[in-house]
Amino acid sequence: MNGPRIVPLNVFDALVKENSTCLHCGAKHRLYPHSMDWSKCRTLQLMAAHQRMGDEWVRCEKGDLMIGCQTNHVTKAPYATSKHIYRLGYYNLVEQIEYRVADWRITAEGLLFLEGKIDVPAKLAERKAVVKLLTKERVFIDAVKNIYFDKDYWDRYAQGDFW
Repeated sequence: MNGPRIVPLNVFDALVKENSTCLHCGAKHRLYPHSMDWSKCRTLQLMAAHQRMGDEWVRCEKGDLMIGCQTNHVTKAPYATSKHIYRLGYYNLVEQIEYRVADWRITAEGLLFLEGKIDVPAKLAERKAVVKLLTKERVFIDAVKNIYFDKDYWDRYAQGDFW
């Protein structure tokens, strides 16, 4: 099968929770789930602001700094933008100049998502930076940009049910 598998949200959670085993070596294969949330939306908004200032490419190294490649304008976020930028790449909302280089730019899809014109999967799961699962449920930016606390997730987290 080429491309990621698209599944309903309840099936997604079950598939992520179950670790599959390699038929050849017996190794466990774990999927890493990601949700579209306010921090990813905010990171995308910061990138769009840099683009409006004339920075097509933005450097996001480890930590909370975002530096414009053309203007050298520095933006400090209240969270680590570097981890969110990779996850935005899984949604095809940003692209990297080349592998292992910290320069990123927002894609046309990213701008359309910020404008509320397109939706993205609510959740996805990846393994080794390759998206393996997507949810059928999709979200627009208005549904996630102001959600700071997902009570259901943290209630399950407290019980040891992380996914």
